Formats: sequence, C-alpha cells, structure tokens
Amino acid sequence: MNADILCFDNWNILSAIANICIAILAFITYLYTRSQGKKQDKLRFEDVRARLSFSIIVWHDHYMLKVTNVGKETAYNIELNVSGSPISDNLFSFVKKVFANLLHTTICVEAGQSVFYLVSPTENASGSFGIDGQQQVGAKDIRAWLKKHDKEDIIITGKYNNRHIINERFCIRDYAQYGAFEHKEAIEEIADAILSRDPQDTNIQKNFQLIAEIIKKQPVGGIKSVRT
Repeated sequence: MNADILCFDNWNILSAIANICIAILAFITYLYTRSQGKKQDKLRFEDVRARLSFSIIVWHDHYMLKVTNVGKETAYNIELNVSGSPISDNLFSFVKKVFANLLHTTICVEAGQSVFYLVSPTENASGSFGIDGQQQVGAKDIRAWLKKHDKEDIIITGKYNNRHIINERFCIRDYAQYGAFEHKEAIEEIADAILSRDPQDTNIQKNFQLIAEIIKKQPVGGIKSVRT
C-alpha cells in the first residue's frame, strides 16, 4: 500500500516537473518568436523607409549639392542645416541666402527623386557668372576661391520624417578628385533609352541633341552664365 502511494506521489512530482519544463520551454519559444518578429519588422522598415543621400555633382560647369531620396518611401519634413566655409564664405550672396532660408523651412523629396542646390561654378568655368543678372564673378576669382575652399568641409545636419538624423560632412574635392559626375538631363536619359533600342536612327539622335542644347542654355536656380 505504501509503495503504491509512493509511486503515485513520484508520478505526480514528475508530471508537475514536466509541465513546468513545458511551460518554460513554451515561454522561451514565445520570447524568441517575438524577438525574431521584431527583428523582421525592423528589417522590413529599414528596407522600405526613406533614406537621404548627399553628394556633390557637376551640372553644366557648376558644382551642385545633390540631395537624393534613395529609399522607397517619401522623405518628408526634411530639416537641413548646411554650413561650413564653402557656404559661409561663398562667392555669391544668393547661395548664402538659399542655404540660410533652409534653416526656416522644410522640404519633401519623393522616393527616387532629387533636389539640387548651387555651391559654385567649377574650375572649367570661363568668362563671368552672375546671379539673377546682378552679382558678377570672373573665372579667375572662381578658381582662386575653389583653390582655397574646395578642401574645406561642407557640413550637413538635420532630421527627416521626424526621426532620422542627418549628419554628413564632405568637401568639393572629395568628389572632384574621386568622381563627381555630370548630372544627366531627363531628356538625355530618354534619348539614351530610345537610342539603345534603335541606335541607327540618326534623326532621333539629332533631334534630342538639339533639345538638350536648348535646355542647357536655360539658367538654373537663378544662375546666368555670361561668356566673355
């Protein structure tokens, strides 16, 4: 009789221990699954979120600050503070004013889109350059300014989408030396796409080249190049 009771008690103890182990295992599995789910959600968010990229490009003999949204969602409520001696000691008061105004406004950039801000004409500039037909700066002064400032940092700080921090630092020389690229007009990209299908169509090529030349003669951001 006592042996039967002892066996029964041992079985109850073993059963209770087994249930506790199962409960612990289930809880650990729950925590692991929850943790993995959060990681996957974070990875999905990082994959599709707005993501701003900053660089210096060359556009018709002008160095431009290019702000591109390389992410898959819209970058909104973008707050930018662009500083550094290439901005504060810029040759053009217009450029200083544009970047100063950014401190008091926000911008929005759709996925895959870019915005551009003039920094300076390039070393290849010739003649003189004016902003809105007012301030004239000669090519010699531009080259002297670049020699002094193209190795000094442009500092970009700010925030976008109310959460992502901007903290970038680079100089014109970083891109001029290691690969600032010529920005292609949308019309040129269309021409390339069509010509890639029918490279023998010289009429299309000539017409697009003519359109591109007309576009190149138009001022950008109030810039007017005066060739002398």
